[in-house]
Amino acid sequence: MSETMELNQPRNAVITMSSEWDIHPSPYAPLARTQLFDIAEQVESVLEKVLKLPSSDGWGIDVAYIRKPKPLEISYDEYISGVHRDIKKLLSEKLHLDTPKKLRYHSFSLKDYHLALFLTPNPRPYSQWATEIIKLGFDHYRIAQEVIALHLKLILLKNAAQYFSLSPISYNSDLYFSASLQNDKPNKNNEYYIDALKFSIFYSKYNDLTFELKAVCFRAQPEASGINTDLGRLLINDNKNIDLIETVNAKQFGNLPYMRFANKPYSGCQNHAENLIQKLITEILASANIAFTPRIFQASHRQLKFLETPHTALHRPLIIIDNLKNDEDEKAHQNYLHYLQQELNAESVVNAQDIKHLDNDKNYLVLNSSQKKNGSSITLEIMDDDGEVRNNSFNTTWQALDLAKQGKHEQLDYYSKLKVNLILDFNKNYQHVIQGCNVDSILRSQKDPETGITRKILKKIEPSKLAMLRSELWLKEVIRGLGKISGLQIADGYFTLVAIRCPWEKRRKQKAFYAAVTPIEIKNGTLTIQMPKLYEREQELRHTVSGMTQACIEQIRDNDFFLIDHQRNVVLWRYNTSRVPRLIGAADRCSLQAAEFNNGVLNKRGAADETYFPYYLTPKPKGHRPNQYQQLFIEDNGYSANLFCTRSNQPNRSMDKAILVYNLMAKDFEGHSIEVMAEPATELLLRTFTYDLVRHHEVSQSSLLEKIARMMLHN
Repeated sequence: MSETMELNQPRNAVITMSSEWDIHPSPYAPLARTQLFDIAEQVESVLEKVLKLPSSDGWGIDVAYIRKPKPLEISYDEYISGVHRDIKKLLSEKLHLDTPKKLRYHSFSLKDYHLALFLTPNPRPYSQWATEIIKLGFDHYRIAQEVIALHLKLILLKNAAQYFSLSPISYNSDLYFSASLQNDKPNKNNEYYIDALKFSIFYSKYNDLTFELKAVCFRAQPEASGINTDLGRLLINDNKNIDLIETVNAKQFGNLPYMRFANKPYSGCQNHAENLIQKLITEILASANIAFTPRIFQASHRQLKFLETPHTALHRPLIIIDNLKNDEDEKAHQNYLHYLQQELNAESVVNAQDIKHLDNDKNYLVLNSSQKKNGSSITLEIMDDDGEVRNNSFNTTWQALDLAKQGKHEQLDYYSKLKVNLILDFNKNYQHVIQGCNVDSILRSQKDPETGITRKILKKIEPSKLAMLRSELWLKEVIRGLGKISGLQIADGYFTLVAIRCPWEKRRKQKAFYAAVTPIEIKNGTLTIQMPKLYEREQELRHTVSGMTQACIEQIRDNDFFLIDHQRNVVLWRYNTSRVPRLIGAADRCSLQAAEFNNGVLNKRGAADETYFPYYLTPKPKGHRPNQYQQLFIEDNGYSANLFCTRSNQPNRSMDKAILVYNLMAKDFEGHSIEVMAEPATELLLRTFTYDLVRHHEVSQSSLLEKIARMMLHN
């Protein structure tokens, strides 16, 4: 094993853990509808049947393909651009269009051949082209999934055509549905923000079909409300009456809740759209006479006890680094810093320009100014063509890291430099404890009586966010500084934690690879975190780390987490993909019908035989503290298990985000699947799920071990 961290602080962090594994058969086990369909036919049969589906009001599916070898003298990007120019030209001729640039179609490439599926008012009989493209060798699963997606699009557009005249390019444009204006009236800039959703269909080689909904948000001008239909409001990017200015960051500007109850219209949430799409796909498969079964989720076990932290007081001094832009009143600025220093019991406040090196024996909180455009503090200083210096905003640290690797490190903002330095010089910097806090500026309600100017002031941090900051600083100090956690009541063992990130790198136009590998030892109730190592090549990780071979782990994905048990030679991993179930409603009752018969709203009920939203809404377990509903529901499927961990508090009238289901699997080092719930490593993982750690009064839905692993990659 690797050597233990050299620590200047001998003190341990302390957690509270139940003496035994509190897992039992679940008394709450309703059937939940998911987004998955299990297909009981071979893909060739499925493809033939969906291709035979009749057209909709004359509109149907056709194909166009070209053969275009790549010349040696041009780049791949130039080649693909030329391919799409040729395809758009061909489609515009078939559809009699003058503006091919706006065309959107589903395309496939295989060697020199390039295929496009599109919608047309004059579709050829599928028998004229299906056999030929199948003979060319294009992936049957991909073609089938896109044909199903186009039939789904036709249903939505057929409904819209009752209310609005649609052109051929409208049928071959990006389609957004469940669109809603955030406010009925435009803002002071005479603009609206519109929330909407976009669907994708996936058909896997394991014969399951699934869909995903992606939230999008638009900045738009007046009369941009879309087409109001029986199936909801649609946005079509070709429609001239819909003046969409730009797509903006949905996480920052979006306001579409995941779920709505009580007096809030059910149609204004993502869950309504999920149930609608699930219903329409069911109708498509049934009308094609395809044998299928909608996948359901039903808990077999339940865990009620979670790891807790008695206190989150820091062992080491906290230094607040002032990296705020001073565009507000100076006196108010200093008062704000004093207030924050008192709230967090910080030793001192220093200006970012005055601190050159970070001390491994201290903790740092960096205050950053939020950017209006995306709410992030990540900026890159550039000089435009006129010689003016301006800042470009970015959303993620991984984008900042990509920029730093392009030689633009010094142009990044102060805090982004600190964060990317963790990866750029991991061995030197991984013990630094740094936490960021974005601070918003707001205008005073009154003018300054002396100057007559309305100045900005810094917005105070909400109590829940302050609690989260304390918790995150404590956790980082524990993991990167102290290195020891006592209070575990579990068997001794040696383990390795592996966290994966595969962010897209624009400079290389491919995904990067980062794996943080952290050995840990559990002995006499104390967990010792040993020296981590960063891998930037997947093959090196597979060759060096036991349990990570191709035989054990067929595919390593972004955000995967692995727990390796060296005593039993077993690797356990927890992940979420589109093929993992998402709970969207009750399997034996329809939320869409219930809302329709109840004036458009859905009643909030948690009882198993009444709820429209099982596992999200549950009765409070006996013995739990007031307002503590957190439960871990487990569906044991033998060689895999699905995990659904509820929030601590029950939602009131709406819910902002969905809760993901995670799949848990285990294999031995020879690559043989084993029963995951029987493994000691599974008990370790689930018993270290946390309550009230990092997210204040909200379940964080992961194990302390996973937090340790990810903390080595994320500052």
